[in-house]
Amino acid sequence: MAFIVDQGLRSLPIAALHDGTGFIVEHYSIGFMPSLSLTDTRYVDVRNLQVLAMGASQFTNQNPLPAVPTELNAIADKLW
Repeated sequence: MAFIVDQGLRSLPIAALHDGTGFIVEHYSIGFMPSLSLTDTRYVDVRNLQVLAMGASQFTNQNPLPAVPTELNAIADKLW
């Protein structure tokens, strides 16, 4: 279930909503998207902008992701 809330409803605690049998977060996976009125839709030429590329390849409780350094290099150096 996705919620797109605009001004006046942004402070509504969606997790506190109750449908008569339980709280909404007990029955549904919820997500939020910004309202279109909050989105800047003006064109921006990104060719001259810098990029901040970060990633993790080693984890304590998960398998490593050995391709992360290669992907970051492709994004930061070659595409930009």
